[in-house]
Amino acid sequence: MCYPSRETMRRVLLTALLSALVLSVPGPLRAQQDGQTSASTPELELHSDFWLNLHHFLYLQARLRAAAGKPATRESQTQPEFSSARPTGDLTPTEQRTWSAALDTYAQDWASRDMLRNGDMVIVSNRLAELEDCSDLSGRDGQQCVPGLRADLVAALLTAAPIYRAHWWPQQDRENRAWMASVTPLVRRMGSDIATRLVRIYQHPWPPGRMRVDVVWYAGPLGSYTTFDPAHITISSHDSRNQGLAAFEMLFHEASHTFGEGVDEAIERHSRELGKLVPRDLWHAILFYTTGELVRREIANSPDLATEWASTTGYTPYAVRNGVYDNGWSDYQPVIEQYWQAYLDGEIDFDTAIERIVNAV
Repeated sequence: MCYPSRETMRRVLLTALLSALVLSVPGPLRAQQDGQTSASTPELELHSDFWLNLHHFLYLQARLRAAAGKPATRESQTQPEFSSARPTGDLTPTEQRTWSAALDTYAQDWASRDMLRNGDMVIVSNRLAELEDCSDLSGRDGQQCVPGLRADLVAALLTAAPIYRAHWWPQQDRENRAWMASVTPLVRRMGSDIATRLVRIYQHPWPPGRMRVDVVWYAGPLGSYTTFDPAHITISSHDSRNQGLAAFEMLFHEASHTFGEGVDEAIERHSRELGKLVPRDLWHAILFYTTGELVRREIANSPDLATEWASTTGYTPYAVRNGVYDNGWSDYQPVIEQYWQAYLDGEIDFDTAIERIVNAV
C-alpha cells in the first residue's frame, strides 16, 4: 500500500484510451540470468529481479539488526514472518564478515530512508529494475550494466551478491515465481473486468504501455508500494497479507494509484468549497474501499471462484481484514460505505459522492 504525494500523482501520464485497456493472460514464466523470471500482460508486467530483491533484502536485514534488542515496533508486529530473516549460522566466517560489511553500508544511510517517499530510493529501485538482465554491476557485461548509482551502494550490492545468491535467492525466487503463478489465473479471470470498472469509477484512463510490477520477497513495512515516472509497483510475495485473492486485490489497488488522482483532486476542490481542511489520506481510504468492494462483488457473483478462493461468508477486502481503517481512518469507513457505495451502485454521481463524504468527515 503506498502514500504518494499529490504532486507526484499529478505527473502520472493519463493519455491512454479506454479502448486500449485489455488485460490478457500473463505468458509463461521466462527464465533469465540468475533464475530471474518475468511474466507479461499488455498492462501489467511481473518480474522477479535479482538485484532489486537483494536491495530490499539488505534493507530489511539492516533494519532488523538495528531493531534487535529494542521494543517491538508496529512494523515488526505486523510483519512477524520477516523476523527470521537475519543472517544465520550457515554463513562461513568470511561470508559473515562480508555480509556484515554490506549491512553496515545500508545501516549507515539507506536503511533509514523510506522506500516510497525518498527520491534517492526511488531512483535506486528504478535503476536496479533496468539492470535485471545484468549478471554483474561492475561493467563487465557492458556499459549498459554500469549502474550509475552511489559507489557505496554498488559496492555493498556487489560484495553481498554471491552470498545472497548462495544462501537466500533460490528460495526467495521460488516464492516470487509461485506468487506470480498463483495470481495469473485470477488476472485471467477477473483482471479485465476489474480494470475496466476502476477506470470508469475514477473517470481516468489506464496509463499507456506496460506497468512494471516487481515481485520481491520483502517490500517494506506496508507490503507493497507504487512509485511514478515511470509507474512502478513493488509487492512482496512473502508478506502474509498478500496471499490468495488479496494478491490480486493489492495488484489492482496499487495500479489504481496511477490513474485514481481524480479522487484526490475532487476531495481538495470540495474541501475548499466547504471551507474545510483536506481530510488526510481520505483519497487513499477510498481507493482501498473501491478495489476491495469490486473484488468482493466479483467473488460473490462467481460461485466457482468463491468455492476456491473465499470463505463460506465470501471475500473480506484487504483493508477490513488487516485493520487498515483502524489506523486513523475509522471515521472514514462508515461515510465511504454510505456515500461512495451509493456512487458505485449508480445512485449518485462522482462529484455528489465526494462532496457528501467530505462534508461528513
